Amino acid sequence: MNHLRAVVVGLVLLVGAGQSQAQDTPPEARPTGLPGQVDWKFNLDAGLGGFGFANSLYTNTRPDPSGDLGDNWVESFAKAGITGNYNLSKSQLYGGLSAVGERTFAAPPPLVGEEASSFQVEDLYIGWRSG
Repeated sequence: MNHLRAVVVGLVLLVGAGQSQAQDTPPEARPTGLPGQVDWKFNLDAGLGGFGFANSLYTNTRPDPSGDLGDNWVESFAKAGITGNYNLSKSQLYGGLSAVGERTFAAPPPLVGEEASSFQVEDLYIGWRSG
């Protein structure tokens, strides 16, 4: 019985040592399909906001028992971007592109506006640094 325990403990230690060695090696970088000479950076920002106002735009809080006196809506956005730097001998070529989309869900009060959405380029640039 003691021999069996020793064998089991030895196997557990061997498996654990093998796993720790496998974890020490960094994973290989996955190719993006973009040129490798350029230092690429990707960015994604997103946000979501909920707005709720009970009886916010009404002077009479009980004009109609069946009416909804609340003003509730949700707004969201997402902005994706990519930048790249290409190093030359003593200078650098750089550029970037980002686009943002926004959407208002549910019906905001007339004071704020109607449901809306848009998607447009926000940043588009290219430049050169030297010195």
